[in-house]
Amino acid sequence: MTSESRNPAAVTDTRAALKLTNALAVVFVALICRLYDIQVLAHPERLAAVNAQTHRPMGKHPAHLMFEQPGRGRIFDRAGRVLAESWYAHDVVMDGKELVGACTAAARRDAAGRVSLLVRTALTDAGVPCELDDVHRRIIRAVTTEDRYAVLVRSLDPDQRRRFADRLRQSLLPAAQARGKPRLRSAGLIMVPRLRRTYPWGGVTSQIVGVVGESKHDAGGRIAGRTGFERQANEVLSGRPGFLRAERDAAGRLFTLDWTVQQQISRGADVKLTIDAEIQRICMDALSRSVTERKAQRGMAVVLEVSTGEILAAVSYPTASPDLGEGESARNLNAFPIMDLYEPGSVIKPVFVAWGLDRNKLDLSTTWDCGGVDGYHVFTDGSRRRVVREYRANPGRLTTEQVLIKSSNIGAVQIVRSLGLESLWECFDAYGLSGRINIAYPYTEKARYTTQRMVANNPSYSVLNAQGSFGQGYEIELSPLGLARMYLPIAGDGTLPEPSLLKGAEPRRRPVLSPDTVRQMRSVLTRVVEEGTAKVLRGMKWSAAAKTGTAKKTGTEFYNAIICTFAPASRPEIMVTVVHKHVTPRLTGGPYTGGKVSGPVAREIVTRTLDYLQVPPDR
Repeated sequence: MTSESRNPAAVTDTRAALKLTNALAVVFVALICRLYDIQVLAHPERLAAVNAQTHRPMGKHPAHLMFEQPGRGRIFDRAGRVLAESWYAHDVVMDGKELVGACTAAARRDAAGRVSLLVRTALTDAGVPCELDDVHRRIIRAVTTEDRYAVLVRSLDPDQRRRFADRLRQSLLPAAQARGKPRLRSAGLIMVPRLRRTYPWGGVTSQIVGVVGESKHDAGGRIAGRTGFERQANEVLSGRPGFLRAERDAAGRLFTLDWTVQQQISRGADVKLTIDAEIQRICMDALSRSVTERKAQRGMAVVLEVSTGEILAAVSYPTASPDLGEGESARNLNAFPIMDLYEPGSVIKPVFVAWGLDRNKLDLSTTWDCGGVDGYHVFTDGSRRRVVREYRANPGRLTTEQVLIKSSNIGAVQIVRSLGLESLWECFDAYGLSGRINIAYPYTEKARYTTQRMVANNPSYSVLNAQGSFGQGYEIELSPLGLARMYLPIAGDGTLPEPSLLKGAEPRRRPVLSPDTVRQMRSVLTRVVEEGTAKVLRGMKWSAAAKTGTAKKTGTEFYNAIICTFAPASRPEIMVTVVHKHVTPRLTGGPYTGGKVSGPVAREIVTRTLDYLQVPPDR
C-alpha cells in the first residue's frame, strides 16, 4: 500500500498547494506583464493625462509671477518697418480659497483684510490706475464667501506687471508675513496673460499681414493667427510656451512646495515680407478716391518688382483696420487681389500674341479683316455662329500690332483661330496656370479656364465659342496677382519668376519667351500708351507700356475695368495691375473702361512709386 493511499488528506493538501502556487504564478506573470505595459510601452493618452496634472504653462501658475508667455514674433516690411508686434497685458485674478487655505471663518476675515492691504499697496506702488475701493470689495468677497474667484484689475502693461509682481513677491515671503497669522500663499494670486497685438499701419497692410484672435476651437482659448500671413505663419510666429513641473495628488494638492522649470520659453521668430508699407499706402490712397468716385464695388491694385517677382503691394479697397472699428466688415480683411478671380478681357491679348510670335505662328505685320464700319463680325463653324462686336468700329483691315493697339476683338478672335486652341493651352501650361501661385498666404486660387479635357469630354461643346471667348478674354479667370504675373516675361527677360511674399526667398523661374519676342512686345505695348487705349499714361517722366481691358459680367450691367502696365518701358522696374470691380455706367453716367477708370489710378501708382523708389526718369 502506498503512502498516498494511507493518507488521503495529505494528497488533497498537496494538490491544493499546487493549484495555489499555479494561481499565484499566473497572477505574478500578469503583474509583470502589466508593469511592462505601464512602464515600458508608450501610452500617449496616459502621458497627456499625467502632463495635464503635473504641468502648468509658465506665467499662468501664480507662484511664478516672474515668467512671461512666449512673445509672438514681429512682422516687418521689406524696409524694416514694423507691421505687427506684440506685448502681453495681464489680468490679476485671485483665488480666495487657495490664497488663505483652510482656516476658521474669523481667520479668513482677518486674512481678507491683510490681503486687501497688501494688494492695494502693491498696485499703488506699481502705478496701476484702478478703483482701490472696488478692489477691496472683490477681495473680501473672494476670501470670505464661496465665490472664491475675482478679477481684481485688468490689462497691466509689462512694466506695471513687473513692478506689481516684485512688490507682491516680497510681501508674500514667509519672513514678511505676520507671525501667528495664517500664511498667505502666492498660489492664490494669478497673473493671466492677454496678448495685445498692434498693427502700426492699420488697414493699409491688414489684408496681407492679417490678424490674431482667440477661438473656442483652440485648447484653452489659444491666441493664434486668424487671417492673412498671421495665419499662414502662425507656428513660426507663435514660438513655444514654457512649462513648470511638480507632483500633485488626485485632489490636486502639491506633494512638493516648489515647481521646477520643465521647458524654457522659446520666443516666436521675426519675419520680413516683400511688401513695402509706403507703396501699399500709395495704392490705397489712389484706390480709395477712385472707387468712391466711380461707385465701384471694389478696387484692387498689385505692384510687383519686375526682376524678382516680389510683391511690393497688394491692396484692396474698401479695407478694414485689424481691430474692426465701427462699421467695418471683417470681409474687407481679405486680400482680394490674391484671392478673387476675374475675366481679364483684352489684357489677355498680348499674352497669346507673344506666344504666337515666339513659336513663329504669327507676324506683327500680318493683316486681319476687322469688320469695317459695321463694328461686328459673324464667325461660323459649320452650323454654329458667333457674333463678335467691337468697342468702336475699326477700319476694314488691321495688322497684328494694330489689333493690340486698338484692342480689336474681331482681330483677336481671328488670331486665336489661326493659332488654334491647342496653342493657347500650351501657352497657359507654360505660364503654369493649372497650378496655384505658391506664396506665403493661406488663400490663393489657381486660374480657371476651359481646358482641353473639358472640350474633349463634352461633344456638344462649341470650339467656335471657346475661340470667340478666349480672343476677348472670357472663359478664363485670373486673380489680379495672376494678371500681373503673366506680364512679367514681357516686362523682364522672357523668364517667369514666381511671385513671392516672403523676403529672402529665392525666386523660381521658368523660361517663357525669347529676347526677340520680348523686344517686339515691349514696342507694341509702348505704342498702346502712345496711340491706343492707354493714352492716360502718356506724359509721365517715365515711359510706360500697357494694355487695357473691359470685361462685362455676363447677364448683368456690371463691368470690370482692368489695366496692366510696367515702367519705365525702356528698363522696367515695376509691374502694376489695377482692377475696378463692378463699375456700372448707369450709376455714374461716366466711363467704365479699363483705360478710363483704372488707367488714372495706375498712372498715380506708377508715378508716386517710381518717385519713392528713386528710379531715374527715362525721358
